[in-house]
Amino acid sequence: MRALQISNTATDLSLQDVPFLSNYDCVVVGAAGLVIQGSEDEAFTSPVTLATLTSSLAQSISLDYQYIRVSTAANAALIGN
Repeated sequence: MRALQISNTATDLSLQDVPFLSNYDCVVVGAAGLVIQGSEDEAFTSPVTLATLTSSLAQSISLDYQYIRVSTAANAALIGN
């Protein structure tokens, strides 16, 4: 099991290792209401919502974009195997 902390700063998934690469699935854990966004560019000019955490429990997420972040000044954790 591996974990990767993300924040409101863009995380480049192309620089990560398996299982935190684009087109992989993992679990995200964070506070209820956090929005996890993905984008093809580091500036997030066209962010896409990947997940809105409905509770503080784990939620499955697909890493479909090169960059990922939390939409607000908060942290979340990606967990994968």
